[in-house]
Amino acid sequence: MTAPTPRPRSCPNCHSIGAPRIVPGIPDMPCMDVWHDAPPAPTGPEPEELREQLAAIEHQRWADWQQYMHSLCTVTADGLAIPAKLAERWERQIGTPYANLTEVEKDSDREQVDRYWPVVAAQVSALQADVARLERERNEARAVVEEAKRATRRLSSALIAVSPLLETPYTDAPEWTPWARFVAPALKRLRSSMGMTGDADA
Repeated sequence: MTAPTPRPRSCPNCHSIGAPRIVPGIPDMPCMDVWHDAPPAPTGPEPEELREQLAAIEHQRWADWQQYMHSLCTVTADGLAIPAKLAERWERQIGTPYANLTEVEKDSDREQVDRYWPVVAAQVSALQADVARLERERNEARAVVEEAKRATRRLSSALIAVSPLLETPYTDAPEWTPWARFVAPALKRLRSSMGMTGDADA
């Protein structure tokens, strides 16, 4: 199977890495390249890579615990014998919710969480950065849309101003004028795509 082509980091048309920019040579019109419709590349490790990182930490945690437990047990002909006091303490801890443990016992659990914490914290930071970036891009996109709406209003006003020059019927199709056939429908579609209604204004 052929791997998909990676999404370019910036738009090949307006070279923006976020919201579309105004394209040089096309006054007041934002870039409409399909690059802006594609989702941005994710930050941080892929889910499977993250899973493997956590699994490696878990294996090391388990191995350390087993080594510690074995060091406290007695080797017998049948295997390992756990000292009665340890067995009693561990049974008590097994049946005790975390909230009811002593602070010393909680610290022991916190030390285990600290093994995972750098990976988890990095993921949280990456997600927070993504949220902040998306918020900036949303604000930038809103600004571009508002500017495009203003440009559309100016364009509408300009076209209406010259509409008398475009109202002369075609000689071979007197029921049509350049305004009715081309300008008015295009202007209607443009205003509709911008979510604009009502008469044009400056």
